[in-house]
Amino acid sequence: MKLIDKNRQLSSPGGPVAKSPFITIMKVEDLASTPQPNAKGVLLEGLYEMKQGKEPFKIYNTGSFQNFGFETDGDEDAASIQKTLTARFPGDGLEIREFVGGQMDIEVIVLFGGGCGQNQKSVIGSTCAPIKMRANFTMDNDTTHYELTFSNMSNDNLMPGLFGGPDPVANVFVADAADLEFLVANGALVKLPSSATGEAVGVTDIDFPSGSFVSVIGGGGADPAVISDAAGTDAKFVLKDGTSFIGLDNARITFEVFIAGTDTFLIERSRS
Repeated sequence: MKLIDKNRQLSSPGGPVAKSPFITIMKVEDLASTPQPNAKGVLLEGLYEMKQGKEPFKIYNTGSFQNFGFETDGDEDAASIQKTLTARFPGDGLEIREFVGGQMDIEVIVLFGGGCGQNQKSVIGSTCAPIKMRANFTMDNDTTHYELTFSNMSNDNLMPGLFGGPDPVANVFVADAADLEFLVANGALVKLPSSATGEAVGVTDIDFPSGSFVSVIGGGGADPAVISDAAGTDAKFVLKDGTSFIGLDNARITFEVFIAGTDTFLIERSRS
């Protein structure tokens, strides 16, 4: 029997938690790749990768007015989960009006929480089950603010996710050789060079800590570079079912960094 017990690291686990004053909003159409849920369906593994030239929105909200919850509904054997996040933006102005006017009814994914002692952010929305925003505005003798409400407009059975990775990334480091360097200073996205000879991809340097995620983007060419199982010197690739990755232009593969003693492994988590 597996006991689901309260979080004993907290003195009062049922009490309110501190809220980060920022939420991150990503338009689904602007995303090149997203993390995938693990086998249990909640923890997301991988990276949120923005298309070149695209950026997420990072919106301030008054933490004490931020509310999140979900509820289940539906008939027996046909339950769905309705997720709702409300956030209050204080004040008014051109920038927030343009944001509200431009993002209403747009399909998005929302990250919120994290910080304040929390290592993971909550996530609502995915590319196949996106979230949409509604907005209310109030200006009276007591307050001036926008109330932004994010919820799934169609029914789904997806639990809100948890994501421990970095903020959405867009900068791609273009490698000049098939021997790759995965360096924090260069970012988590590395693009292979174009290849005409099917070059074997290796790893000559890596300084990402264990548990991090990195992605490789194919560079194409007449005979694209190839990532093979167990290849690499400074780190070894571990590919699902040992299946090689062909670096076709803009094909993607995401790895989790795993360090065991003096050995470093790049374990495949997803490819597209």
